[in-house]
Amino acid sequence: MRPEIEIYLLAMKPREVQNDQRMVELLGQDLDWQFFNLAAIAHKICPILSGELKRFPEYLDKTSMVREESSEIQRKAMMLTARLFRLQDALKAAGIQFVFVKGTAVAHLLYGTAVKQRSFCDIDFFISPKDAVRVREILANQGFLPNQMWCRCDHPDEFFTSDLFLRLAHEKEFVSSNGSFAVDLHWGAGAWFATGDQLMKRTIELNVNGHRLRTLEPNLHLVYLCAHAAKHDWSTLIWISDIAHALASKNIFDWRKVARISRALGLFKTVQLSMLLANQLLGAAIPQPFLPMSANLSSIASEIINRYDRVLPPLICWSQLPFWKRIWHVYDDKGQVMEQILSDLFKPTFNDWVRIKLPEPLYWMYGLIRPLSKVYFTGVNFLTGASQQKREHQ
Repeated sequence: MRPEIEIYLLAMKPREVQNDQRMVELLGQDLDWQFFNLAAIAHKICPILSGELKRFPEYLDKTSMVREESSEIQRKAMMLTARLFRLQDALKAAGIQFVFVKGTAVAHLLYGTAVKQRSFCDIDFFISPKDAVRVREILANQGFLPNQMWCRCDHPDEFFTSDLFLRLAHEKEFVSSNGSFAVDLHWGAGAWFATGDQLMKRTIELNVNGHRLRTLEPNLHLVYLCAHAAKHDWSTLIWISDIAHALASKNIFDWRKVARISRALGLFKTVQLSMLLANQLLGAAIPQPFLPMSANLSSIASEIINRYDRVLPPLICWSQLPFWKRIWHVYDDKGQVMEQILSDLFKPTFNDWVRIKLPEPLYWMYGLIRPLSKVYFTGVNFLTGASQQKREHQ
């Protein structure tokens, strides 16, 4: 493992098990400081890393990007949390059912603070699909408009309130007028997890700085975090940190319930693999209900860990074949895997509609266009990735 990544992992471990002598040895090596700073930002661990590096002041000048990013994250997190509670009040006043996930809720639940250690850059929440149009109006009143990447069409207002949009997408990003804040609105989660209606059946209210925040009950929230990490192929270290903090927490989770929920959702192996990564990278203890682990999961964990050395996240992937192979082994229900693969191959998305705007009677043709476009963009990604690797070796 390259020393930059090992430094991250040492900083992410609980203080009582950290090895300061090893940290000094690693910091004294001939490090690639550009990689160190950029990868820390990409892995979203700057607040954690910056706090630990204060104990080694002789290296602060070489990690200025990490410290600057950490300060910006903490400032933004405070403002995002304030905007979250304003939005929650508006949703309650309109009688909208909702549940917030990740972000402030995870920071408070796992790290004991909403801003100091857990970085987050947007507000994520789930609603029922039937409320999507109404919530769009509420967000507009709160100063959030569709992200420009969602607006590359002739009539965005009409399109975003149509049934066609709900067929093409299961989430939608909005940004504040100055572009500083983002809200990610979900009404479904694709084939990999659950819909907003299913998630809203198991919610609690957390007391965060004197405010009541509606979020998922902890056991389900942890399964959601593991599923989210799996959706993105465990590419970012902060998600591993979240799992490690959960495993080290006291009196928050009922591990038998976590196991039952994950089995019911077909995600038991997904949760196992997430815990195994937290164990191997950060020394977190795996609860008994998730033992033993199969040798196959250990092999997949090694594949994921080895990738952290090679590239900055988001990882360059020439095709989705390696990802499909992994989820085949870590999704309990093979029907879920086939559903996701077929969805990736054939279900049209907003991007497909932007490229080729077919009228409703010809919507079925996306079943032909979608796989052809996947082949085209896989080829482009392959050539781009091969070119980048060639430059790195020169």
